[in-house]
Amino acid sequence: MGKWIDISAPLSHRTPVYRGDPRFRLRWVKRIGPTHRSNFSVLSLGSHSGTHIDAPLHFLPSGATVDRLPLESLAGPCRVLQVRRASLIRSSDLPLKNLPDRLLFRTDNSERRLMRRARFAADFTALALEAAQALVKGGVKLVGIDYLSIEQFGSPQPAVHRTLLGAGIVLVEGLDLADIKQGNYELCCLPLRVMGAEGSPARAILRKA
Repeated sequence: MGKWIDISAPLSHRTPVYRGDPRFRLRWVKRIGPTHRSNFSVLSLGSHSGTHIDAPLHFLPSGATVDRLPLESLAGPCRVLQVRRASLIRSSDLPLKNLPDRLLFRTDNSERRLMRRARFAADFTALALEAAQALVKGGVKLVGIDYLSIEQFGSPQPAVHRTLLGAGIVLVEGLDLADIKQGNYELCCLPLRVMGAEGSPARAILRKA
């Protein structure tokens, strides 16, 4: 096994956020000095900040919350799949005869290093509905993508989210795969155990299988 590689986006004032979402903020309450013996900060952020996990409740009124996601889906063998020069990932881009349990898409979002830019980019590569349906049919447990949403910006309905989340597939968004090559890996990606929440920031790491 190789060394672990962090593929989660650092959280700071420069972390990109989806249009309309709150930005990350760190505020110091205590600083070591004459008055205080310790440093202490308060974090303010949206539940879909940086690298994060969508739970079914995000788009399904009676869906499971993030604290109820199956741990076995969040860690284990995965494949990073390179998809080049596409605004939408299609079913024709998928290895339909050999789909892994966990699939991470490395797209032109990574080539453009979008997760390292503070400004939101509406023209990110996303997943087509027919590809989402193929992933459900293939029995995939977890799908990840290298920008803030798996749904194309401006879609009239969140059909891709509802299709994947409705099938119990865990969604990981906001991955930083700029330095990752296509191939087979071991993944560990855990959200905060926030009771009753529809999503949570996560720490995602990979190592070569």
